[in-house]
Amino acid sequence: MYSISKYSFFCINKAGDLLMYNSYVGVDSFCKIKKGSFSKDILKSKKVEYLPAEYYKALLKKGIIIDEDVNERKRLISIIGQTVNPRELSLYINSTEYCNFRCKYCYESHSRGEMTKDIQDNIIKYVKENIRFYSGLNVEWFGGEPLLGMDCIKNLSEEFIKICKFYRRRYSASMTTNGYLLSDDVFLKLLDLNVKRYQITIDGVQEDHDAFRVLCNGKGTFDKIYANLMKIKTLKRRDFSIQLRSNITLKNFQNIDEYLRLLEELSKGDPRINVAIFKVGNWLDKADSNITEDIINDSNDMRRIYEAILNSNREINLSTLFLNPGSGVCYGGKSNNFLFCSDGSVHKCTVTFEEDNTSVGKLVSGKMELNDNYYKMISDYTKCEKIFDCDSAPVCMGEPCPVADREDTVGKHCSYFKDCLDIVLQIFDKNGKVDFLKEDTNG
Repeated sequence: MYSISKYSFFCINKAGDLLMYNSYVGVDSFCKIKKGSFSKDILKSKKVEYLPAEYYKALLKKGIIIDEDVNERKRLISIIGQTVNPRELSLYINSTEYCNFRCKYCYESHSRGEMTKDIQDNIIKYVKENIRFYSGLNVEWFGGEPLLGMDCIKNLSEEFIKICKFYRRRYSASMTTNGYLLSDDVFLKLLDLNVKRYQITIDGVQEDHDAFRVLCNGKGTFDKIYANLMKIKTLKRRDFSIQLRSNITLKNFQNIDEYLRLLEELSKGDPRINVAIFKVGNWLDKADSNITEDIINDSNDMRRIYEAILNSNREINLSTLFLNPGSGVCYGGKSNNFLFCSDGSVHKCTVTFEEDNTSVGKLVSGKMELNDNYYKMISDYTKCEKIFDCDSAPVCMGEPCPVADREDTVGKHCSYFKDCLDIVLQIFDKNGKVDFLKEDTNG
C-alpha cells in the first residue's frame, strides 16, 4: 500500500497538467501528469487514490508517493544529522576584507586588509593536520572582495591542492565576488586553481544596479561586470558554474521588462549560468537609509517577480539550488564549517564576524581551540515547533539562521520560496525541466 509523502507538493500549470515536487528528494523529483489523467481533488486532499494507479511505480521512484510503513519523521531526523554534521571540512576564507565597492546595503566596515603569510601558514598547518579526519575539503573565498587578495588565494589554493592530493581527499572551491576584477585572464587562472563555482551580483538593469553597487569613488559598476560576464560566456571551458545573484527592491518593478530581458541575455542557453533572486536585506540594520523604504517585506512582492518571469516570453535559467534538501540550512550552523577572517580570527557567520564576542575559537599552531560560541551556533531543528508538520522541512531543516534570535539579523523565518513554489515550479516546467511521467505498462 502507498501514501502521499508529506513532503510532496502539487500544482497545475496553464495547460492543466499536474506538476509535482518532493522537498525530501529535491529537483530530481520534478515530474508531471497530463491533463485529464488525474483528479484535481489531489490538490486539497493529497490522497493517493486521486492519482492514476498506472503511474504508481514512477511516482514511487520520484518520491512523490511512499510505502505506508515508511517513517518520514525518522528519515527527516537522519538527513538533518547528515547535513548539520557533514563528513567534509568546509572553510570560508576572507583573503582580504578590503573592498573596491561601497554597496548601499553592505554590513562590512572593510577595515582589515589582506591575510598575512603567517596566518596563511597557520591555516595550511591546520588543514594538513586535520584533513585525514574528513572526506574532503571545500573552500569558499569571501571578503571584502576576495580578488583584492589574489596572492593569498593563489598561495593557499596551491597548498590545499597538494595536501588533498597527498591524502587522497576531494578538493573543491568556490568564490563570492562582485565580478569587477574578474577578467577572462583572472578567471582562467582561478579555474586552474580549482575555483569552479561563483556567485556574482547583478542587481537589475544598469540604472538599478548602479544605484546600489558603486565603487569607492561613487561611480557605477554595471558596465564592467556585464562586460566580464559576456566575455566569460564566450569561453569554451565547461568546468565552472556561475550563480548570478540579483538583490531586488520595489524599484526593480519600474524596469521589470528590461530587467527580465537582461536576465535572459545572461543566462539563456548556457547551463553554466543560473539566476537566483533575493530581496535586499537590511543586514545588522546597516543599509543606507535612502533604500530602506524600498526594501521588500511582503512575500507577495516576491511572487510578483516570479509571476512576471512566468508570464513573460523570456527564458531565464532560474537556479534550482534552493529546492534541494538542506539547501536552506545556514552554512554557519554546520559543525564542520568555519570562517577564517583576514586577521586570523575564527568565526561561523559571514554577517556578524566584525561584531564583538562573535569569534568561535582560534588557531594555535595549526590546532583549533573552540569556545562556547561555537556550540551555540550549531543548527538545532528542535527550535522550530512546526518542523515535523511542514512540507518544506527537508529544505531548511528547521533553522535557516543560527543567530535568528537576534532582532538585527535576517531572523528566523520560512523562505519566500515556500510561498512562491507553485509559480517557481511552473517556471521550471516552462523551461523544460519538468518531464511527463511514464506509465507502468507492466501493471
